[in-house]
Formats: sequence, C-alpha cells, structure tokens
Amino acid sequence: MPDKEATARIKINKLLEAAGWRFFADGDKPANIRLEPNIAIKTSDLDALGDNFEKIIKGFIDYLLLNAKAFPFIVLEAKAEDKNPLMGKEQARRYAKSQNCRFVILSNGNLHYFWDLERGNPYRITQANLSSKWISDYQIPLPPLEVQKEIVAEIDGYEKVINGARAVLDHYRSHIPIHPDWPIIPLGDICSFKNGLNFTKDSSGHTVKIIGVSNFKTNLFAPLADLDEVHLNAPLSDEYLVREGDILFVRSNGNPDLVGRTVLVPPPREPTTFSGFTIRGRIEDERALPVFYAHFFKSRDFAEMIKTVGQGANIRNLSQGILNELKVPLPPLSTQQAIVAEIEAEQALVAANRELIARFEKKIQATLARVWGEDAPAAQMDRIMGAAVEPDAPLPDSVDQALIETQVRAAMLNRVYHT
Repeated sequence: MPDKEATARIKINKLLEAAGWRFFADGDKPANIRLEPNIAIKTSDLDALGDNFEKIIKGFIDYLLLNAKAFPFIVLEAKAEDKNPLMGKEQARRYAKSQNCRFVILSNGNLHYFWDLERGNPYRITQANLSSKWISDYQIPLPPLEVQKEIVAEIDGYEKVINGARAVLDHYRSHIPIHPDWPIIPLGDICSFKNGLNFTKDSSGHTVKIIGVSNFKTNLFAPLADLDEVHLNAPLSDEYLVREGDILFVRSNGNPDLVGRTVLVPPPREPTTFSGFTIRGRIEDERALPVFYAHFFKSRDFAEMIKTVGQGANIRNLSQGILNELKVPLPPLSTQQAIVAEIEAEQALVAANRELIARFEKKIQATLARVWGEDAPAAQMDRIMGAAVEPDAPLPDSVDQALIETQVRAAMLNRVYHT
C-alpha cells in the first residue's frame, strides 16, 4: 500500500461526506450511499476495501449515490491514487445503465471527472461539484411536448433499424447441412491432438506468447496480436508451438458453455503456445481443409453434436479421447472449398450490418444535437458548469455512442410519457 497520510478511499469518503452524502444514517437523515443496491453499508464493509482499495481484486469500487427518494442517482467509480480515473470508464457506464443512473463521477481521490451519459465524454471537475445540489441544478433542454414526441418517433424509427441489424449480428451462425453421401469418420482419422502447456508463474527466462481461453470468445481466428506472454525456464519444444491451420479447443472450464469452443490459428509471427485448458488439433490429412473444419466447429450442427459426447449437455472437460472418436463429415475437398466460400460471403453480408448500425447511430446523434443546439455539447457544457470545468483539462477519447444514445432515448421517453 502506498505510504501516504490520506489515500484514495479516505480522501473520497471525506469529499463525499463534505458534499452532504452519508454512508450512515444521521438522525432523521437516512444513509444515501450504497456499495451494493438495496444493502446498507456497515463500517466493516468500508474497512474491507483498504485505504487505497488495495484489498479488492478489481482495484476499484462503485459507490451508488441515492437521491432524496432513495433511488439510484449517481454512480461514483473510485480508484486507487495511482490509477487514472478514466481507466475502465466503460464498466462504470455499464453499471450506471444497469441501475438507471444518468450521471457518473470518476475519481482517484485527487482527480474527479463528471459524466452525463446522455451528453458525451467525462469532464474534469473540482471537488465542489460532488454535491447532490450541483447535480440537481444541472440543466437539460426541454422542448415542447409535441417536439419531444416527434424526436422520440424519429429516433424510434432509427433504433428499429439498429435493433434489426443487431439481431442479425447476434443470431447469425453458420450452418453446414450434412449430405448423406459424405463419409462420416472419426476426427482422429484426420487430426492429431496435444494438450496445452501448464506453467508456473515463478518461471523466468524464455518469453513466449500464449493463447488462452479468454482469447476464444466467438472468434474464428485466434487474435494473435492480443495475446498475453508467459515466462518459462527453458525453450519450448516444437510440439507446444502452434502452426498456421491448427485448431484449438477449450478443454476445461467452469462454464460448460465454453467447453468445445474453437479458434483457428493464422500464421504466427513469433513463437506462440497454448494454455493447459486447451487442446491443439492439427489436421494432417490432405483430404481435409482446416478452415472448413474451423467453420464446422463454429456451426450449430457441431454445437448440438458436442452436447452428446462425454457427460452430455453438462460436459465440463473435453479430452483427446473424446475428440478422437468424434464423428465428423469428410466431403470432397472441392465441396469443402465451396462451402467455405459460401460461408465467407454470408459473413461479409452479416458484417455489413455493423456499418448500418454505425450510420443510423450517427443519425440519432444528429437528431439529438438539434435538441441541444448547434454548440452542443462542449460549449453548452462549459456554460452550465462555469468555473467548475477546468478549461485546460484534456478530453478523453470518444466513448461508445451506441449505448449512450439508447439511454438518451429512454430519458426522452420518460420525459414524454411522464409529463
């Protein structure tokens, strides 16, 4: 823990209390800070955080500040003093969204940022602006009710397009219908297997990239540019290094839905291994095209097939023995190539939906800009905050507007239907 008289948690707690927020009830004034929704704070809860949040694994805590009616009002994400308050701001936004909070404060005890999720980026503020009164006085435009309805209808139309495009992205999965004339063979006839590398964290010396379970997700190809490194006492033998065309399987995981997931290895640019929770498959038969089987293992056909092996739908461990005996189709090589070309054409159409979403999100942004006026958001925000905004404070990178604008529409709907 840093050797400082007042570390992040102490400073933030004092600032909150000075601004009128209460961890504990004070006479007839109820507590209005929570660490978890609907759960009152105990002194032991605060002590458990550590003076600089060093006792919590994730390195930050989200304070939930309540309004006068005890509803979630502001999320304050507090970090250690050596952390930039803007790091991980997206996780604060997601938490605020889950609690229907419009406002976020990001702080490490020394630097504080205020974030109106319906406006754009966080702004650096002074500690005076941690008070609930300042937030309550924050001004928003309120056009006539008919104009609000028109804006909501316009945005609703855009969002229907966006939601449709997102549905395509969320639900598309390749399908490879099995032709009755195709031979069905054990996977072990065309593929060899190797369990991944187990290592200890105190090893040192030789550095190598490693593909772990966290790199699988829904990726077809292993993201070689985003891999962690491990340090080993001795160089690895070739059998533990991946090659282009290798297919990795998740072998073991506490979440059974992840077991059996696969990624295809593109050409490695440096020595790369695979973790002990994975199995490497290497297709060694010229009749089999690795990318075809990579698509097959991503298909809903394979997802159903994997449920029938081992322990059925509750499988938590995939072994080489199971993979060796797994029955797979072996269509002619030319058919495999044609199927791959068709799937890739489908995926190009699916990917075009991302561009459609981006275009319609810009339309929503332009519609909302009309509400705030031509000088929104920066100049208008400066006038609202006055001296509280430090004009020389650097603005962070742009945030994900898609979810922000969804919140804006929700807020507009609230104003329309509750006016």
